[in-house]
Amino acid sequence: MEKMALLLSEYGFNKSELARALGVSPQAVALAYDNGHFSDSLALKIEMMTNGKYKAIELCKHSH
Repeated sequence: MEKMALLLSEYGFNKSELARALGVSPQAVALAYDNGHFSDSLALKIEMMTNGKYKAIELCKHSH
């Protein structure tokens, strides 16, 4: 997932660190990465965490 790779790179996170920052399990982040999209709730958390730089609509499955 290109958006996730950019997010990880920009914030200096690996998948486990992103999971910790979002308050979810590393498995939830790994699943999102494998599926190519975040759940709506995770996408909203990322939008809030990044102050809107990464929009939820671009991260969830509905944008594809």
